[in-house]
Amino acid sequence: MSETISTLRQRLRTGQSPATGVPMPVRRQAMLHTESMLTRLLRRPAAWVRRHERFACCIVAVLDIVDKDVPVDGLVTEISQGGLLFRPATRFIFDRRGSSVLVRFGDEEWAGSIVNVKATGYGVRLDNEVQPEQIQALLDRFGFADDEALG
Repeated sequence: MSETISTLRQRLRTGQSPATGVPMPVRRQAMLHTESMLTRLLRRPAAWVRRHERFACCIVAVLDIVDKDVPVDGLVTEISQGGLLFRPATRFIFDRRGSSVLVRFGDEEWAGSIVNVKATGYGVRLDNEVQPEQIQALLDRFGFADDEALG
């Protein structure tokens, strides 16, 4: 291969085959001008929209991991009709994705499963959606005003 890299790159830019110098089919040219495979793999989805609005709150709760029969004390820090964010009172957050749980607070008990584990707690998807009136009653008792949640 006697040609330099710059000559090969120039041929690719102009739509010529690097090996023969003849024009490439249009489909092949289009593939050359797309993103790299690594870029496509690491790209985040363009837009992901939550199904339900989340609300900041502070509710003392217990998360029971059903299969282990282990109660975990903590706080519900976000709540929506379809789920909640449970922050354990311990430092350790174990990856329990997929585990069935019961979240108990006050006289309420909601069943769900852990779908997300991050430093801020366990993301729980509820088995049954909660009615907006129930959410509003909880927010009236335990919720934050919008400016309080930010600071």
